[in-house]
Amino acid sequence: METLFNPSDAFVNCERALEGLGHLLSGGETKRPRRWKVLRESLNVSKPYIDFISDRSVAGRHGQTGPVNISEAGEAQMRAWKLVARFLEFRKRGNVNLEEPEFPLL
Repeated sequence: METLFNPSDAFVNCERALEGLGHLLSGGETKRPRRWKVLRESLNVSKPYIDFISDRSVAGRHGQTGPVNISEAGEAQMRAWKLVARFLEFRKRGNVNLEEPEFPLL
């Protein structure tokens, strides 16, 4: 929700949300690559789909400031919300991996 009020921090806040999902899905796995793998497999999401957010969050996570591409911030918000929606569906279905054709690869 914070990204709606402060779009200049959208990438960092969307990344934080994804990190939280990764921790929830992986049972607290400490190694980031393993967390992301569980996230992708559980929600049927491609690496490039997530990397769009992660790659754009690096500068903000490391204290760099600068102009933000608002259309990319909007895309990051949309992707993060889709992943949250899929996470809720995953939980609703008893933690069963979401698969095609009902959940096409994002």
